[in-house]
Amino acid sequence: MNGTPPSIFRPAAVRHYARSQAETVPPRFVSPRTFLILWILLTLLMVSSLSAWFARVPVYASTLAITVRVTGTSDGVDLAVLVPPDLVGRLRVGQSLLLDAGGRQGTPASGYPKRRIIALDRTVRSPEALRRRFGLQSTAALTVTRPAAIAFARLGPLPDRTPASRYFGSIYQVDVEVGSTRVLALVPIVGQLLGG
Repeated sequence: MNGTPPSIFRPAAVRHYARSQAETVPPRFVSPRTFLILWILLTLLMVSSLSAWFARVPVYASTLAITVRVTGTSDGVDLAVLVPPDLVGRLRVGQSLLLDAGGRQGTPASGYPKRRIIALDRTVRSPEALRRRFGLQSTAALTVTRPAAIAFARLGPLPDRTPASRYFGSIYQVDVEVGSTRVLALVPIVGQLLGG
């Protein structure tokens, strides 16, 4: 007799077992198709996060504007935007503002025409000085209740095609562009982490 006890396993079974130990087999719950889809989703998430990090959107502050008579313009009417003192340093000529044309009584809500700031008077004036400067009376005078600087923008044609001269003394809500922020800062928890 040899000295080695005979194996209880067949030689073919032992070879099959040894071969199967050498192969790497992915778990059964992840098919190759699912694995590929998960990698694609992860890549899309990374690309969209990077885009949101670098993309910037404008930030607007809401304030009032009054239509005033101006000599030397084609229609004689401009918007005098009453800018709160804390926003004066963030404005410059050429920045955009969105005019809420539907915010005035009797005008259909027809969107927000975009206008540009054409002049900026950074001097902060009292409400009384503003009323005197623009000759405001009645309702328009009552809306001027706080000190403000003045930014001017062309009223231009409004969506309802009425001549601008008929709007003298009208009061509008406007959103003035005061800066920009990253898109990612608008996500609630992430925005707090970024200090947005």
